[in-house]
Amino acid sequence: MTSRRIKVRVRFAGYLRNLLGEEIEVECYQGITIHELLEEIIRSSDTSFTISDSEFIFAIDGKEINSNKELTRDCIVDVYPIVQGGISF
Repeated sequence: MTSRRIKVRVRFAGYLRNLLGEEIEVECYQGITIHELLEEIIRSSDTSFTISDSEFIFAIDGKEINSNKELTRDCIVDVYPIVQGGISF
């Protein structure tokens, strides 16, 4: 059985843009989750970090979702790192 292939656009914000680029188009299998797709993108890049719902905000076609959401053909995935900072005591 062969998996159906789809194309999706992935847009990165914040420091991810510096690491992975502003936007990439990816061909993947239908039913892949955001988490699985991002793991594949990271593996194929020169970077090393993990994807976590507690550290990133994910959206598909402008709607915020969690990283276990399955992707559909021609969707646009946005990945935003959660901004952290402040004063250390």
